[in-house]
Amino acid sequence: MERLEETSSVQLLIREVLLAGGMIVILIFALYAHTGSMPPLVVVESSSMIHAEEGEVGSIDAGDLVL
Repeated sequence: MERLEETSSVQLLIREVLLAGGMIVILIFALYAHTGSMPPLVVVESSSMIHAEEGEVGSIDAGDLVL
């Protein structure tokens, strides 16, 4: 009986890991299909895109992730 419980818990763990990995792969491919670039997210590295020195909600700042 213990052997059956160990087997089912291992199978459950494997299934959960594969499901999580599959969802991540689907998300990455969906973002790639939508944006047309890989990786689909990029980081703003310089201040050339900053509109105001103080920054505000909705403005692009260095360190932001954008599609």
